[in-house]
Amino acid sequence: MLVEINLLPEKPRKNYTSILYVGGFVFLVFLAIASTFLYQRHISSEIEEIKQEAYDVQVEAAIVTQELTGVEFSNLDQIEQAVVLLESHIIPASLVVDFLVSQLPERGFISHFSYTQPEDVQFDISFDRLEEIAQYYEALDSSELVDAVRLSIIDAHEMMDDEEYEIDFDEVKSRYIASFDLLLDREYAQSLGENQ
Repeated sequence: MLVEINLLPEKPRKNYTSILYVGGFVFLVFLAIASTFLYQRHISSEIEEIKQEAYDVQVEAAIVTQELTGVEFSNLDQIEQAVVLLESHIIPASLVVDFLVSQLPERGFISHFSYTQPEDVQFDISFDRLEEIAQYYEALDSSELVDAVRLSIIDAHEMMDDEEYEIDFDEVKSRYIASFDLLLDREYAQSLGENQ
């Protein structure tokens, strides 16, 4: 049997773990920078697309507005005529709100109010009793300012007693929110507005 004897000193093995750690760290940093750069380019392109879409919508809205009014805005006289035309279609919101508030019961209040068209108004009102809703509807329907009224939704919200402020809701157990749609009489409203 032969025995091998190695008299040369053993070569120390090189430690590659630190190089692998550094290489892995450099790779991860490069990957993070590359992904951040690509994400930033993606976001920038989306922002540009959204800006372009917003611009296109504004241009289309201007075209539609121009078609609806039938006025070409080429000079100052035509612009002034368009302003006069628009002012003749406007019903002052203060006039409408004053009218709506004057018809409210004692504890009624408007919680939402918006114009959907120059003569169309949508609003929500809070009432204590259902009878008040019916009375309010009748008052609106019989008014000369209103061409048409529609009661779209009645929603009930239960009231809770508030011991901290010593409020007792024994008389009123719930509040009713009623949503109304009005079609206003433009000529009558403008005559009221001129009288104010």
